[in-house]
Formats: sequence, C-alpha cells, structure tokens
Amino acid sequence: MKRTYHTNLLIKYKLGALDIDTINKIPNSTLYNWKQKGFSHVFGLPDVNDSEIEIMRAFLSKKKLMNAAKALYYIFTVYQSFICKLNNQKKLFYETKELITDTIDRTKGILGFDKVLKAFNITSQTYYYWKNKIKCTDSLLSLCKIRHPLQLTNKEISSIKQYLTKEQFLNWSLSSVYCQMMRDKVAFMCIVTFYKYAKLLNLTRQKPHHRKKKHKIGIRAEKTLQILHADLTIFRPLDNTKVYIYFIADNFSRKILAWKASLEYSAKYTFENLQEVYEKHKIYSAKNNVDFMVDDGSENKAEVDTFIENSKINKVIAQKDVIFSNNITCPELVSGIEAVNKRIKYDFLFPAEIQNFDQTVKQLEKAVTEYNNKPYLPLHGLTPSEVFEGKILDKTMFSKQIAEAKQQRITENRKFRCINHK
Repeated sequence: MKRTYHTNLLIKYKLGALDIDTINKIPNSTLYNWKQKGFSHVFGLPDVNDSEIEIMRAFLSKKKLMNAAKALYYIFTVYQSFICKLNNQKKLFYETKELITDTIDRTKGILGFDKVLKAFNITSQTYYYWKNKIKCTDSLLSLCKIRHPLQLTNKEISSIKQYLTKEQFLNWSLSSVYCQMMRDKVAFMCIVTFYKYAKLLNLTRQKPHHRKKKHKIGIRAEKTLQILHADLTIFRPLDNTKVYIYFIADNFSRKILAWKASLEYSAKYTFENLQEVYEKHKIYSAKNNVDFMVDDGSENKAEVDTFIENSKINKVIAQKDVIFSNNITCPELVSGIEAVNKRIKYDFLFPAEIQNFDQTVKQLEKAVTEYNNKPYLPLHGLTPSEVFEGKILDKTMFSKQIAEAKQQRITENRKFRCINHK
C-alpha cells in the first residue's frame, strides 16, 4: 500500500524546516520527488516568488529568529484574548486611537489593511472615523491636510502672519491688510478665510472698547465730485487740549480732499477747506452743481454760506434738507465722512501717544496720506486716491486668482505628508 504524506511535511521539507528524525523515516525516492517539485506546485500558487521562498527558508534556518517569531505569536495570541475580555475595551481603544491608527498606517503596507484591522479588532469605518477625529499637529486647524485639502497651505499662513505683523500695517484694519496682500500678489483667498486665520493666529486688531451704534441711512454718489461731505471731529492729545479737526471728503471715492486742525471752533476752517477743494479741482467749471452735505452746526455757516452763494455748490443739510445722515452708506459701501473721522482717530491718533497740538498736526499729515493710499474692501481693493483718479470699481478684481489659488492649494495639500502619513 502506497504511503501518503501531509502537505505540511512537504512544505517544511522544501523550506528546510523538517527535523532530521522525520526525514530519516521518509523513503529516499519520496524525498527525491519532493526535491524535483517547484515551489508553485508545493504551495498551489502560480505567482510564488523563488526569492521570497529563499528568504523564508533563511528565516526558518535561524533558530533565534524562529524562537522570536514564536514568542511574538504567543504574546499576540494572549494579547488578543486579553483585550477581547476587557469590559472597557472600546474606551481603552478610543483613548489610544492615535497610537492605534498610527500603527495601522505603519504596518498595513506590510501585512495588509484587513489583517491589521483584524488584529486590533476594529472595522474600517472605525479606523477612518478616528483618523478624521485625530488632531494633526502640522495643521493650524488641527485637520489632516490630505483629507481637508481646502485649508490654507503653510506658505499662505506664513504670508498672512507676515503682513499682519508688518510695522507699516499695524494700524490698518484687517480688510485693508487683506487687500494689500492680494494687490502684492503674495496670497489669494476670500476675506472670510483671511479673518478666520487671523483669529487663529491671534493677530486680529484690538480696538478700544466702544459701543456699536446702528448706522444711519446714507447717500451714495455715482461719480467723483458729485457729492462732497464736510464734518468736524474733536481729539484730545495727552496734554488734554481740545483739537478741532475739519475734513472734506468725496462721497464716491471716500478720499479726504482737504483738512485743517485748530485749537478754535470756527466756520473759517470749513470755508478754507471748501475753497481749497473748489479751486484745486476746478469745480467752478463743472457742468452741474456739486452737493455739499454738512451738519446743521455753526462751523458750516457764516463764511461758508457767503462763499456758496457765488459758487456752483448746493449746500445740503443732513437730516433736514434730506432724510439722509452726513454719511456714505449702502449695502456694499458702508462708511462715509463720519467713518472717515472714526478711521483717522482710531487707526492713527488714538494708538499714538500724542502729546500736544503740534504732534497732532504732524500725525494728521501722515494719517491723511496713508488713509488716501491704502486699499479698502468696500472699494473692492482699490485706494480712495485710485478711485478718485478714475479707476473703475471691479468686484471680480481678484476672483480669477482666488479660484486658481484654491486649486493649487488642493493639489499641494494632497501631496503633503505629515507624521501620520510618513
């Protein structure tokens, strides 16, 4: 009767792991036939690689490696049975989810994703849920850049930080810094995203606490030098003197066209401002009269009324001759002469330690120039001077660059490899 042998004996013989006593019990003819058989025939797989079998044979021939592998297998078996019996298994796994997902990422390419999941007794859904919940230390949002590729790149974040910490922009509003950054073609994104990251970087502008008031309805011009606004504001330097600041601004462009500072309250300063604007911009040769909106204060009477009588200017008293306030507001553009006063005071005067009247005048010279030449979001990224000089307001000025930056951001973030993907 022909003797048959278990396939495991054949495999162990081919791998060189069969002990000598067992080999002596097997006929030489059988051993010879076994030697002639290829590895694919023995294992029943057509794609068995000879080099891989040689590695397996070498591994099995090393007694220390074999003993270590057996020990690891026994430990793993005990570990699995121990973990499965824990009452708080889910809690333990959840508390160590970062370690588990990291281990799975490191070993799934070697053992296979399904086998590694089985070893930890978790499902693929649990694994991906944990991955999305794990905070990524390489992201300001603590989100995986690969799974959340729309978040800003490190380079874009660095650009925001650079612009918000530049000394020349420290007194600018966030929206103006945002516009300047895009005008310089450094980085492109929507304003909401810029605000979000400015807050995350703790670089938002700290304004003095003041009660927000409801904006009154304003009026909006269709072109430059169609409506002018005059207003007066008071500023007190550290010596507590009362400085009266007189402004005239263009409604359409928001540009400050003239200003005066004085220690006295008088209509002559409004008159001097108006006369300067009238002559400098040749309003006397305009086809249509210019509306000059003012409050019903004495600083807008006397010499002012006398000058207006013989000029191409219509004096309009806010909330008396018209229902509008002396402001420039509409759904898209929400600041005017009152907002000009506020910006000059809060952005340039209050932050500086101004001692007296002379320093106030010096600071105002700098402030008005900078105000007129910095970009504003309500002007869609243009400066008051640019709009006054004829540049057309364009809502879509940066739309193309923002869309392109979004696609580049997705591509770059998907290539990023943080510590969880290395």
